[in-house]
Amino acid sequence: MSLLEIGLTGIALVLGAMLASTTLAYRRLRESTYRELEELRHEITSLERSRDELARLSVTDPLTGLWNYRYLQMALEREVERATRFGRPLSILMLDLDGFSEINRRFGHQRGGAVLREFAQRVELETRQVDTLARYGGEEFVLILPETPADGAANVAERICYAVRKHPFGGSGEEPLHLTVSIGAAVYPFDGDHAATLLRTADQALYAAKQAGRDRWCLAGREPVGPTTPPFGLAVPHGGPARGDRPERASSAPEVAPGA
Repeated sequence: MSLLEIGLTGIALVLGAMLASTTLAYRRLRESTYRELEELRHEITSLERSRDELARLSVTDPLTGLWNYRYLQMALEREVERATRFGRPLSILMLDLDGFSEINRRFGHQRGGAVLREFAQRVELETRQVDTLARYGGEEFVLILPETPADGAANVAERICYAVRKHPFGGSGEEPLHLTVSIGAAVYPFDGDHAATLLRTADQALYAAKQAGRDRWCLAGREPVGPTTPPFGLAVPHGGPARGDRPERASSAPEVAPGA
């Protein structure tokens, strides 16, 4: 073999080794990049979940798991705008658990919290998927009823009064508590065409129900209606099946900018 052939062979071997080394380095870099990208995707997903969870918590009542007052304001303004645009009926109910302060005084706040949670569950069973139930504050709650005129609101109010009245509250080993609820109702646009006005009018109707003896509901501007016979013969409330008649929906938080 000539010196030229030996030289060319040596160069080929060196180039082959360099190519193999470069290929190995490329593969390692590619694998490392894939791992880093996967870790980055995982981190982004985790951050997005954390953001969504924070958004949900910012509009959720921690005690009952219902929407809170902040979300109620947004939801009611949205529904009023929708009712205005399409000329559709809209009603709201303001609910107040009668004698709740006495429960806290006699049994403590832990039992009071359990009562509020059970109350929220009973009310939810009388609602539709499109309705919005929120904790207004303390033992007061607000139920937004889209596409619901006055007679539908009265129907729902009667059902809720009966749902609270029919069974005592409490678990096994606890003293049963026989409770009632008072409800005030306001209907768009007759009782107000703004969210704040509807809430104020419903609150006034609630006060009238309380003054009339509690355990009753009152449409704004009308006489309060007291306990009646069990509403088994009533139509399904306000034009749709109650939540208890079909699977529970998964709650999803609205898009809320942090700190809004």
